[in-house]
Amino acid sequence: RYKYQYTGQGYNRVQAGPLVHQEMSKILRDTIKEVGKSWVGLSVVHLGDNDVPNALNFIDKYTQIPRIINPIIKCIKGVDEIMT
Repeated sequence: RYKYQYTGQGYNRVQAGPLVHQEMSKILRDTIKEVGKSWVGLSVVHLGDNDVPNALNFIDKYTQIPRIINPIIKCIKGVDEIMT
């Protein structure tokens, strides 16, 4: 069930996603274990709270990362070509 509430990011439909939360928490735990002490970032998954109100917001929030990062990576890789 959704609850319609103000989350600090406007009014959103808030819904827990226990299965998505469980899987993402496992992925995060495994990643932190693999990376070790060099891990930088949160060690919790926000889902069904004010930061990420529902699974659709979660998916949207994290699928934007490649769209933001990929152009930066292309530019960095292109520096070598420009400099040679």
